[in-house]
Amino acid sequence: MFFPACWNSPLAEKMAVKMKKNEDRKIPDNFDYDKINSFSAETKSRLNSVRPETLGQASRITGIKPSDIAILTVYLEKRRKENKKAVSAHGKQ
Repeated sequence: MFFPACWNSPLAEKMAVKMKKNEDRKIPDNFDYDKINSFSAETKSRLNSVRPETLGQASRITGIKPSDIAILTVYLEKRRKENKKAVSAHGKQ
């Protein structure tokens, strides 16, 4: 089987590592999908009914688009940074 040379590039390797990291990224049990205005009603309904534990699981739900996973990733990262900032601020008091 032939694989293009670009698949062995450092960029491709970096992307593969990032994909693996996101595959295992946890979604909090109490995550409120309804607060994400960018999601369609169908996406919110599917995520709320399945309640995936990871981004990888969410990405395999029928009807969930790659753009939905990208949006969810951004929100999870934002939440992680906010929580980290709150813990850091709490420790400085």
